[in-house]
Amino acid sequence: MTDKTRSLVSANFAKAQLFEVSLPSGEPFMSKDMEMVTSVVIRTLPAVADFIGCNERTVRRALTSGKDCQGWKILRLEKVN
Repeated sequence: MTDKTRSLVSANFAKAQLFEVSLPSGEPFMSKDMEMVTSVVIRTLPAVADFIGCNERTVRRALTSGKDCQGWKILRLEKVN
């Protein structure tokens, strides 16, 4: 199963949360797709932690406190059914 197919199946059968990751200054940065963007939307906390390069627990604490996480701004967007 390809990664794209796996993500589609996962999105259809599980409840997921979406997180928007950006720099607090709003400056553009390089995404994993090698494009300059001002924010990226990531589906799971482990993926957010991997993107930032820290522990998932650190991300959870930042979300709870409303503070930046190692120089990144993380917003919980919504739940996806």
